[in-house]
Amino acid sequence: MKNKFRMLQQKIIQLSHGETWETAVKEWSPDQITYAENHCLCTQVIWENCAIRNDANGNRAIVGNECIKRFLGVDFEPVFRGIRRVRSDVAASFGDAAIAHAAEKRWLDDWEQTFYWDTMRKRVLSDRQLRSRIAINEKILAKFTEPTPQPTHVEDTPFDWPFRRTANMKPTRTPWRR
Repeated sequence: MKNKFRMLQQKIIQLSHGETWETAVKEWSPDQITYAENHCLCTQVIWENCAIRNDANGNRAIVGNECIKRFLGVDFEPVFRGIRRVRSDVAASFGDAAIAHAAEKRWLDDWEQTFYWDTMRKRVLSDRQLRSRIAINEKILAKFTEPTPQPTHVEDTPFDWPFRRTANMKPTRTPWRR
């Protein structure tokens, strides 16, 4: 785990103006979270993607839920817990954190927000309420599964690994390095 975190640190420093970890960290902020298979900067295969943006130079990167906790101290686990719960049962409630995130991103209109907050903890919903919750859940899930922003390319980042893009943008297989 320490080696992977060192790799994350190196990649973040490469994408930053700052030349040390302490200065580079201050340039980054969370941008978007999604739920899809991807690779973290530390090379770990992830499903819980946190796109981060460098406020100083506009670079973007994708890190996992665990790395963003260590890196920026932001915990998106309650949001991802709600996503996993609704993916397994579309009639379930997302929970406070996921709805607050959706409201902050303006994915819900005022009526949908009010409805969700009013019915979030209800165990038994009327047919009409259930249809409304399912429609809102599907709308939010679609936003959480949208493609993440394209990261800024850093030499040997895992986003194109094990493929290297050539001038004509066709992937070519690269040999393993040791």
